[in-house]
Parts: sequence; C-alpha cells; structure tokens
Amino acid sequence: MVAFMTWSALFMLTKAEKEERAKAEEAQKAEYETSEDARVAKYPAGANFDCGDAIFGGLKDMKKRWYKEYEYYAVHLLVTDPIYQKKGLGTLLLKEAFDRADTEGKRAYLEAMEAGHNLYLRLGWADVDLLEVDVGKWGGEGKAPYWVMVREPQRTG
Repeated sequence: MVAFMTWSALFMLTKAEKEERAKAEEAQKAEYETSEDARVAKYPAGANFDCGDAIFGGLKDMKKRWYKEYEYYAVHLLVTDPIYQKKGLGTLLLKEAFDRADTEGKRAYLEAMEAGHNLYLRLGWADVDLLEVDVGKWGGEGKAPYWVMVREPQRTG
C-alpha cells in the first residue's frame, strides 16, 4: 500500500442513539480519567507526554469549535509513502471521497500538518484556525503548525 485515507460521511442519530452514545462516551471518559496509567495508555512507549498533550489537546479544543458532526464530512487520516508523494495519490483519494460531499452540497473538515497543507489549499480547502506548538520546549526546532481546514461544497455538473 502506498497511500491510504480514512474519512466519514454524514449520518444522523436518533434521539435515543444520541443519548446512548453520550452515556457511553461519558463512561469511557470517567474510566479513562480515573486510571493511574491514563497518560501512559494515551501514547506509545518513548513519547513525550507533555508535547503530545499540547498538540492533541490543542487539536481537540479546535475541533470542538469548528467540527459539526452532522454538517460536515471529515477526513481523519491521509498518508502517502514518502517515495510516492507528489504523484497525485492524495488528490485522487480526496477527489473520490469528496465528489459525494459536493453532490450533496455539504462541507468537509480536516486537521492538516505542514506536509499536506498546500495540497489541501490547492484542492479548495480554507484555513479556519491554526495551532502552533513550540516544540523547542521538548527538543524540537521552532513551532509546529497544525491547521483546521474546511472545504465548502464545489459546484458539480
């Protein structure tokens, strides 16, 4: 496999399904937060917990502000083997997935790292928020940018 993407389409839950989902999420959150090994379980061995919390906590906060589960399609992950980058594979995967969003007149949401940011801009996505994490605090260099991006539906036909 040289490129891979996961995304989700819009779906609507019934009131009962929403309540059941909220209860399950609350139970999972309570269990996780009371676990002595909560931070260890969240990251792989050798990870810098504080750096991870700064990045993923910041992205989680931005997602709460921008992502509307029942209004947006969402890209969760798009990766391409470095050997195969710049050959149109990311574009192909995104186009296939979001032809549907365009047909339905729906927006799409994603969180972008620097490596994919220009691709998304070229394909009609717009920056709506930016998280800059000073990774120098943990031995990295400078600030690592993470963008929240939204793509308005494109005209079809």
